Amino acid sequence: MLRAFASTLVLIAGLLAFVSPVATTVAVNFDVAHRLQDRLAPEVNGSRIYAGGTPLEHPGAVTLFYERRGYKPAWTTADGPTDRADRLLMAIRTVIDDGFSADRYPLHRLERALRYAWHDSKNTAVMVELDLMMTDTFMRVAHDLSAGIVDPSTLGIGSSSFTWDETNLRRIETGIETGRMVEALESFRPRQNQYQRLRDALKLNLAIAQKGGWPQVSEGKSLRPGDSDPRVRQIRRRLAATDDLPLGTSIYGSKYDDKLVEAVKAFQRRYGLTPDGIIGSGTVAAMNVTPAQVAREIELNLERWRWLPEDLGSRYIWVDITAGRLELEQQDSVELETRVMIGRPDDPTPTFSDRMTYLVVNPYWEIPASIVMKKLYPYFSEDPTFFERHGIEVFSGWRSGAHRVDPTAVNWKSYDPGYLPFRFRQKPGPLNAMGRIKFMFPNSYHIYIHDTPSRYLFARERYAYTSGCVRVRRPIDLAAKLLEDRHGWTKKRIRRELYKEDEQILHLKHPIPVHFAYFTVLVGDDGKLQFHRDIYGWDDLLDSVLDSGVRQILTADSRSLKGLGSKG
Repeated sequence: MLRAFASTLVLIAGLLAFVSPVATTVAVNFDVAHRLQDRLAPEVNGSRIYAGGTPLEHPGAVTLFYERRGYKPAWTTADGPTDRADRLLMAIRTVIDDGFSADRYPLHRLERALRYAWHDSKNTAVMVELDLMMTDTFMRVAHDLSAGIVDPSTLGIGSSSFTWDETNLRRIETGIETGRMVEALESFRPRQNQYQRLRDALKLNLAIAQKGGWPQVSEGKSLRPGDSDPRVRQIRRRLAATDDLPLGTSIYGSKYDDKLVEAVKAFQRRYGLTPDGIIGSGTVAAMNVTPAQVAREIELNLERWRWLPEDLGSRYIWVDITAGRLELEQQDSVELETRVMIGRPDDPTPTFSDRMTYLVVNPYWEIPASIVMKKLYPYFSEDPTFFERHGIEVFSGWRSGAHRVDPTAVNWKSYDPGYLPFRFRQKPGPLNAMGRIKFMFPNSYHIYIHDTPSRYLFARERYAYTSGCVRVRRPIDLAAKLLEDRHGWTKKRIRRELYKEDEQILHLKHPIPVHFAYFTVLVGDDGKLQFHRDIYGWDDLLDSVLDSGVRQILTADSRSLKGLGSKG
């Protein structure tokens, strides 16, 4: 009898141990769930959904999130808010290191909503507001980390590929289910090493700025190697502050000696200046850039990393627009590096990602209407023999079956250059603007990588000469690398094919991702920041847009903008 009674007690205890956690997790406030469903229903009809007095940032994703969980509240139970809400607020504060303003997210409103929910846990309206605000803010931070605050397409300089797909929704759901909010947000953060290194550099420069910055250098006449000047001491202290002065080099001497010259040259290289060792106004201006200004520039470039795809690919082509460089990379090692020419400031090369699928040897060039209108019309309208001299064919239109037109028989001046009902095509050959090889990844920008007949331009220091496309200095080497898995397509064979002047299309067995990136500051292999000239002025453009985004948030929170968004 006693043994049977004991067995019964064990069974009951086991059942209680099993049932108790379930009872905790299903303590759902069904009034809140029903009200959530009602509040989110207008999204189906296209109405805006508000929470906490402001419209939801991601109404579609928020609606789908609650639909998937049967509208069960995510942050509250029948007893009030859960500790998940506090964990989310703590996690959001960690993204300050990503360059986000502390005022971008409505932390104060969330904290206030939490207090109301604790004091009035039976108030359905309060709980609904809190749940919606928490979910939308969580998604907003996750989106900002993954895709950036600014959509680059609104600036006309690129595009973003982020969507609230199954993977991203599951990350949100898992973070809430496990209470691991920091880890969930970490999963949205760019995984590239360069992003983390820039985050570290941001923290360092902000810390230096808070301590008063580094020494400034007085303006004056240019200093040349061997000169003596009191300002040399300032220069030594300035370089020492950022580890640009070699160990053991004095910070007191007033002579511009050989060791200091080498240190200045290294600094000039870091800042994209001519490394001639002459300390002129440009070098002094670079030395006087404050740590706060550097921090802001890092913030802008962190944003650009967030525009890139989450996965760059195991093997990919990287076009560094500001550096004028193309790299073929595989698993963090560089297979090929070569110079490129990029678009002029009035025809900038956009930032975007795509997949290269084929090459064209001895390509025809279908000349875009914009180039015909801007660049060619002034010449051929005066001299129709321009077409023959440059190997350009003219067709009656773009439709299939369009016939060739004799350009000398056309009265070109009778046509509006903005609307020419003709198709213009340059034949393969030494004059072709595409050169001998074109690397294709069809895209909405009509931007490609190609060879060029104007190879002499690669000898120049500047490299922004094109109408947006990218001209590559070593096209044969790049083609050979991409065709390695096609038997027989060696560099020798490629060179031989170039002289046939017959167009050939060569499909890649394995399409390769191509990324066009624009960065004005990166972290070098030595751990020091490397700066590139903002050739398109996109830093100022992005800076102003990011500031306006902060301004909108601050306005909603009724706070002052004073002092925010300045460049030091």
